[in-house]
Amino acid sequence: MAKTRCYTRISTFAEQWLNFFVRSLPGIVQAQVFLGEPEENDYQLLSIWPQMAEFDPAIGDFINQCIEEKQPVFLSHAINPHTIDQGPSTANQTKVLQLANIQSYLLAVPLVVEQQLYGSLGVHIRTEALEIPKKLLIPLLQAAKWLDLFCTPDSLDSGDNNVAKSTGTLLEATAISLSHNSLHDAATALATELASQLCCERVTVGLINTAKKGQRSVYIEGLSHSAHFSAKQTLVKDLATLIEEAVDQDRTIVQPPTTPTDRASQLVYARYSREHGNNRLCTVPLTYNNTITGGMVFERPHSASAFSDQDVLLYQQIAALISPIFVYRERNQRGLVQQCINLLREQTAKIVGTGYLTWKLSAGLGLLIVMFFTFVQSTYRVAANASLEGRIERLISAPEDGFIKTVTIRPGDKVGAGQLLATLDDRDLILEQQKWNSKLQQTAKEYRGAMASHDTSRIGILRAQRNQVQAQLDLTNSKLSRLSITSPLAGIVISGDLSQSLGSPVNQGDKLFTIAPLEDYRVHLKIDEADIAQLQAGQTGTLFLRAAVDKPLVFTVEKITPIAIAENDINYFRVDALLNHPPLYLRPGMQGVGKIEVGKRRLIWIWTHDLTEWLRLKFWSWW
Repeated sequence: MAKTRCYTRISTFAEQWLNFFVRSLPGIVQAQVFLGEPEENDYQLLSIWPQMAEFDPAIGDFINQCIEEKQPVFLSHAINPHTIDQGPSTANQTKVLQLANIQSYLLAVPLVVEQQLYGSLGVHIRTEALEIPKKLLIPLLQAAKWLDLFCTPDSLDSGDNNVAKSTGTLLEATAISLSHNSLHDAATALATELASQLCCERVTVGLINTAKKGQRSVYIEGLSHSAHFSAKQTLVKDLATLIEEAVDQDRTIVQPPTTPTDRASQLVYARYSREHGNNRLCTVPLTYNNTITGGMVFERPHSASAFSDQDVLLYQQIAALISPIFVYRERNQRGLVQQCINLLREQTAKIVGTGYLTWKLSAGLGLLIVMFFTFVQSTYRVAANASLEGRIERLISAPEDGFIKTVTIRPGDKVGAGQLLATLDDRDLILEQQKWNSKLQQTAKEYRGAMASHDTSRIGILRAQRNQVQAQLDLTNSKLSRLSITSPLAGIVISGDLSQSLGSPVNQGDKLFTIAPLEDYRVHLKIDEADIAQLQAGQTGTLFLRAAVDKPLVFTVEKITPIAIAENDINYFRVDALLNHPPLYLRPGMQGVGKIEVGKRRLIWIWTHDLTEWLRLKFWSWW
């Protein structure tokens, strides 16, 4: 009956147990649990992680091998491995199949309860660093031990009281570890609660000082029933020594020992028992991601019972649960500088330590890139917005006051020298011309009459009047001739759209048109004041116009205007340049980006000089 109940409990508990187990071992790709009744010898897939993962037959075949041999096995995945001889086989010996430099592994352990095989747990693990089989198999063996404790006949007959009590202890330990603001308060509260529940006289929580990681320095973080203690106290120092001993040996140490231990450990624990009175001791390392982060010491007086295997297993389970909590809490309460130092140390360890090939390749590539940009030089160019202007621009203004009569061109039209551009209304001037013609004829008639009468004095007066009228007539004729506005040169009209202003009045001197020659342009660049000191006349550059981005134009700096112009809160200097070979498609007003070649500079300087100069200026202003 016990077997059937045990099978039922395992099948019910397997999925939750598997989900909890895979979180304690990093690098798991897939995990499978096969289960069956020992008498029937028929084992089937019960659970798989991740739940939606496709079944990996390689793991299944390997689990069957583990069931047949009834012992843990370890081998490299997807490679034909060779067996490494490890001496004579024993009941608890691990069969190891491995291949050098392999980073993907299959592991399997049998699920044995009361020496009855109920199935097997198999996992596919990938790690960046090559791990020895023992370190990879230990978490699997511990997980299988959970089922052994959970399904023993004592547990079944006692109505699950022991399991419920153990589970409650684990949950309460987790809750206490998370319910306090500081790590010290959490460790002290946890140690006090565990001492009360587990019938211990004293429980101690110690952590490895990461600042002295190379020395394996342990400090006491929590002591049961003691909110305040000093690291200089003899008791605290001796407890730290006990934890350091377990950390150095990377295993749980029980006093009195249940298995043979080395003499040094016996001496350390015996000396502690003589000085502090408790000879029932159990020290359990705290492990996170295969790295020991500290330890816990459980103490009982002489009169108490020794630690049983179930007690030790419960302590190990508590340590496995609270270790990641303490690690995260310890990291979060560090100062910013210490966090940066630890992060730098972790990343450096990945680069200079074993394994982590991806990190090493990335660091090497990054170093090559930094060296390339530090030592390789390239042409430094000062970039600026640019626009095209006619080297000569002729302004056409209104010759007289009047009204616009006709317009024959618009901006963008090409014109020839002497071509008619527009005319002004001539009606007023024609009337004035007729007026002065009549006046001239009348004065001429009077002058001839004075000549006939030999009136000398009148002849002089009329001669002066005739000359005055003739001058007015000549002025009117001149004005009439200027009413037809013509182009003084061949070029293109760049401004002056009067086609919508027919009949509108203009005053003498008003701007009407602007004409620029077609084949003579200059480039106008707006250079930031931070770069102007590097420029000088005669330097060459390249212009890319938005209208022809695929056709670079070479220019030569002609003039640097020594007066700054403020625009949009930015000071810039005007630099004029001439195109070496202007193409025919150019038009005044085209815009683009020009770059003036200054000289050779290092690439890292080219990319960072703006920032460094800005920081230098700000630092100087703040100093």
